[in-house]
Amino acid sequence: MLRGTGQRELHPDLYEQVNDMRLLQNAGFWEIARRARMLITHSPCAAPTISAQTGRPVEVLPFANYRRPSMDRVTEPMRAQARRNTGMWDGTLHLASFGYIDTRTKLTDTVVESAAWLQQWGHKVHLHLVGAASPQLEAELTERATAAGLTGFTITGYVPESTFRDYLLGTDLGIQLRVSSLLGVSGPLADMAAYGTPAIASSGLAIDVDTPAFINRLPDDVSPVMVAEAVEYALAHSRSLEEREAMRQQYLEAKSPAIYAEGLLHLLGTARFV
Repeated sequence: MLRGTGQRELHPDLYEQVNDMRLLQNAGFWEIARRARMLITHSPCAAPTISAQTGRPVEVLPFANYRRPSMDRVTEPMRAQARRNTGMWDGTLHLASFGYIDTRTKLTDTVVESAAWLQQWGHKVHLHLVGAASPQLEAELTERATAAGLTGFTITGYVPESTFRDYLLGTDLGIQLRVSSLLGVSGPLADMAAYGTPAIASSGLAIDVDTPAFINRLPDDVSPVMVAEAVEYALAHSRSLEEREAMRQQYLEAKSPAIYAEGLLHLLGTARFV
């Protein structure tokens, strides 16, 4: 008998869930929920699923931003300097996806193909994958970019903190995708919100991070053409630097570590410990 399910077999089976993480079930939360006095998650999207699968209530504590910009205001000259620091030349649409590179969970192959579609539609594009990949995956994605005709393509590998921040600041548009909200909250998406960097993101990620309006939301199940069209829409309906500055300031105030600590203390104060 499978614990907490009332079933004798896992459906879909474990191998199928690992191969397609959209099918992922509670990933061990049943064990945690049975032993914890309180189960807290950062993910409003995942909370109902975890609660239904474990039979326990789940408290939601909004994710705090942990990569606050060092400057009080973000200006266009700062963004221009960040582009120079990272070799992002003018006259090119610089797209970036941040964090570890993975096709199963983060749809990185879809991001590559969407950039190729944009190039075919007449945009001069350079896609930066700001993160590390296994040698095999790096070779596969490079081959895919070449086959799709994407001429502007870079996998940076691990970069120092200062370089990571320059990419956040200098990128024209970020792309963060995820196949399932059960796979965790996106730190890089929160970073782009903090820096006022326009982006498009899977709806579950955007809801979990509570992104400002300069980050457009996509369905969790997307195709390369859908992503490319979303990029064009975001470019055509971009907000001014002043609007984004006001939104990012509001975001940082609401998602400060101090607010997070207060929320955590409140939840702990309501828990029953014996």
